[in-house]
Amino acid sequence: VFFDELAAVGWVALSIALGFHFAKVLLRTIAYRNILRASYPEERMRWAPVAGAYIAGVGVNSVVPGRAGDLVKLYLVRHRYPATTYATLASTLVAETVLDFVIATAFFLWALTLGVVPSIHTPSFDWGWLFEHSKAAATVIAALTVLVIWLTWRASRSANLRERFGRGFTIMRDRRRYAREVASWQLLSWVCRIASLWFFLRAFHVHATIHNALLCQV
Repeated sequence: VFFDELAAVGWVALSIALGFHFAKVLLRTIAYRNILRASYPEERMRWAPVAGAYIAGVGVNSVVPGRAGDLVKLYLVRHRYPATTYATLASTLVAETVLDFVIATAFFLWALTLGVVPSIHTPSFDWGWLFEHSKAAATVIAALTVLVIWLTWRASRSANLRERFGRGFTIMRDRRRYAREVASWQLLSWVCRIASLWFFLRAFHVHATIHNALLCQV
């Protein structure tokens, strides 16, 4: 049965979907490289090593939980460009996700209005265990809160650390440059993301519409 179903896959649509997916990742590497260039104007940030680090991070995030791929990404960029600091590189990741947060939140709120978001009591809901083991979840959340407060306190007492963190947001202080060199590439990547989902639906013979592709994204 498995091989019969596999043979029924639309391979042309699947190939197009994979092409859009890869294009989405490549577009994001351009945006991230531009964030790094603004943060370190004295460094010659070449696209190839930055793209390699970014793609490696995406690959690790696909199989390892807890955003471990982001740590891999930072390590590879730091290894390639020793003049960078982890504090600045960490803040560049935040700068990179600002637009994603806005768009993802808009999609999620849209899905809420449709009533299609699964209940926390649904067995397949990924974070259902948080609510079933509330004491353990509360302990983890409390520990993370203390960690964030401690890091914030350390940053407030260290002018050098504040400068390093702030450096990662340099490009966001120039709205036109941010729109041209970051937001534009990220918006194109979102178009490719939705297009890839549309063709994935086609490949597996699920009713392919923009509406359904957006639901899959949510």
